[in-house]
Amino acid sequence: MSGKYDRNIPAILLTDFYKVFHASCFHPETEQMILYFTPRRSRLEGVDYAVCFGLQYAIKHILIDRFQATFFERPWEEIQDEYLFYVGQQFDREIAQRELEGLKRVHAYGFLPIQIRAVPEGTRVPIGCPMAELRATRPGMYWLPEYLETVLSCTVWQASTDATIADHNRRALVDVWYDRTAEASAPRCMAGGNFSMRGMPGIESALLADSAHLLSFRSTATVATSYWLDPYYAISDVREFSQGTPSTEHSVMESYGEDRELEAYRDFLTRVRPNGTISLVSDTWNLWRTLTDYLPQLKELILNRQGRVLIRPDSGHPADIVCGAGDPYIHLDRLEGETREERLKRYFEKLTAQGPDGQRVHRVQTDWEMVDAWVSPEGELCLAAREKTPEEHGVIGLLWNLFGGRVNQKGYRVLHPSVGIIYGDAITFEMGTEIFRRLAEKGFAANNIVLGFGSYTYQYVTRDSLGFALKATLGVVAGKERYLYKDPITDRGRNSAGKKSQMGGCIVKRGENGLLSYTDHHTLEEIDAPGNLLRPVFCDGRLLVDESFETIRRRLHPDF
Repeated sequence: MSGKYDRNIPAILLTDFYKVFHASCFHPETEQMILYFTPRRSRLEGVDYAVCFGLQYAIKHILIDRFQATFFERPWEEIQDEYLFYVGQQFDREIAQRELEGLKRVHAYGFLPIQIRAVPEGTRVPIGCPMAELRATRPGMYWLPEYLETVLSCTVWQASTDATIADHNRRALVDVWYDRTAEASAPRCMAGGNFSMRGMPGIESALLADSAHLLSFRSTATVATSYWLDPYYAISDVREFSQGTPSTEHSVMESYGEDRELEAYRDFLTRVRPNGTISLVSDTWNLWRTLTDYLPQLKELILNRQGRVLIRPDSGHPADIVCGAGDPYIHLDRLEGETREERLKRYFEKLTAQGPDGQRVHRVQTDWEMVDAWVSPEGELCLAAREKTPEEHGVIGLLWNLFGGRVNQKGYRVLHPSVGIIYGDAITFEMGTEIFRRLAEKGFAANNIVLGFGSYTYQYVTRDSLGFALKATLGVVAGKERYLYKDPITDRGRNSAGKKSQMGGCIVKRGENGLLSYTDHHTLEEIDAPGNLLRPVFCDGRLLVDESFETIRRRLHPDF
């Protein structure tokens, strides 16, 4: 991008100062170096793999476009003066002058003389297993992959880490609870939305995070991703790529005022959005008033619309707000013709069947009331009940009592198709698990709610979340192959490949169980033989593999 204030930063400046110094430091008889990009350690609970994603973007955006525009297409004299000014002034002019010799040779080639090989994007790679390999393709260029380490790492690690988090949320959260409580027809790809853009540290970061999220889900609040991503991953069908949801926000409600909140809801459902899905932020003032006073007045309007009204709480403890606060819950259906005393007795039998001490008072909530149950010293069953408050019903209970629904094939309740819930505040994997668990305990299916993941999920990560590093492991020095490795005695850990690097060349294969694994201690000839899943994707300035987003998404989730 270029404009009055924006400048396209020269590609050769996108490195660390100390990287500038290294070409002079390597053994003078070094001829070749092989580097591997590896997730070395997981600091994400329950995650022992990384999803390969973002490399195709880095190749197109940095190695092809940026290098072409800011390096190969510019006169060498201009590049030389610029490099001496920024590197020479801030670092060391003698070092900068020396390193320019190698950069001048690269400029003369007219392309980056390197090769990148990688597993297919959308592949789950075990911790410790390399997902990409870099090497030089021309004599004397062995130092160049190391020079590019910084810009490649900072471009790829977040995309891969966020893709891993989204995949984990899809498989270990949504799929688990949908398998247990929802019917097969419920669209899992719409179960999680991305609400993170406003909390991300920059535009590129926000768009990378959304792209990573959309490998596992289709719902997002970020508009620009399809436009931005299309040149890098060919978006053939924008609607299939992502979908947004029309939604109000607090400022919209505030423009009407608290005394006209009901009028605002009615206006949204008639004038603004008479049909189709709409999400209504419902707690600008009093969520429980909205659910117990305003929604009953709007019930027929909502039922007669063609579309779904999503109630959106935005504060409080999410699981309590959705599922109801209070004591443990026991779901007990009403039986036709059953008296209240009979139902309470049946409730108590179910309670005692679960093993509590009948001599103590037990308070448990059912669908309709809070019940204290105990046995008197004389052995008499004693029951005391009171109506539940809106807070104890929770959003799901109040919507069910007002709109009803059906019981699905797995025995769980699904709200009437005209209503649902969406919650995008303070949602994490742990909170999502609690919400789905408590919904199931109340007899409700997981597809009654859409969870919105925000910047806490996609921005609260670092390169160390999965321990990404690009390290040299095999070299040719003075005509002989040499293992290049480090093995710090001070770094050992659980669920970790640690900082101990691979030794020698690496071969990645898929086992009979379908999982990837790797072996190292290989020669150049061995790693170049057929069968290595690290396939060439870039060589001498040319992109060798160009895959669409849909191809990568289906590789990660064949049943997306």
